[in-house]
Amino acid sequence: MSGQDKIVKKIISDACFKCAEMMREANEKVREMEKDANEWAEEYISTQKAVVDKDALEVVSRRKTVAELSVRKIQLAKKQAVIEETFRLALDKLCSLKKKDYLALIDKNITEYADEGDTVVLSCDKVLTASDIEKLEVFKKKNLIVAKEKGEFIGGVYLIGKTSDKDLTFNSLINAKKQEMTAKVVAELFGDK
Repeated sequence: MSGQDKIVKKIISDACFKCAEMMREANEKVREMEKDANEWAEEYISTQKAVVDKDALEVVSRRKTVAELSVRKIQLAKKQAVIEETFRLALDKLCSLKKKDYLALIDKNITEYADEGDTVVLSCDKVLTASDIEKLEVFKKKNLIVAKEKGEFIGGVYLIGKTSDKDLTFNSLINAKKQEMTAKVVAELFGDK
């Protein structure tokens, strides 16, 4: 082997050694970078998972709150419907009183609210007639008049006065008591205080 071959062989050997050393360093650097990348990825995933979990909990909490509000609205609407039906049934019960009791209630209301010379408008339910009203003591005592035309309402009477009118229809009387009695009705129906 010539000197030149020895030099070439030495150069190739040194180059191979240097190449192997560079490869080892590169592989080590790759492992370090891969380790750093994995650590960063784990930390990022952990952080993002915490953010997603927090966001998911907030979304679930908001949806739960909205659902609870919706349920409360529905329950309130149903309770209000039951209350309205209760008052409607009370109106039906008043309108279906026996004539004697119906007339007694009308007599009481006219006695309490009629002014001298008022006109009594009967309901269109035909329970009472003009002669029924004219037989009442209050009719003569307060010089009342019975209107020829029936009113466009069911139950009770309407008084037309010189200074003011008085709505004594059963619907009006029920509505006047509604606010006062709603709390009691709610307590009776739903046990609410």
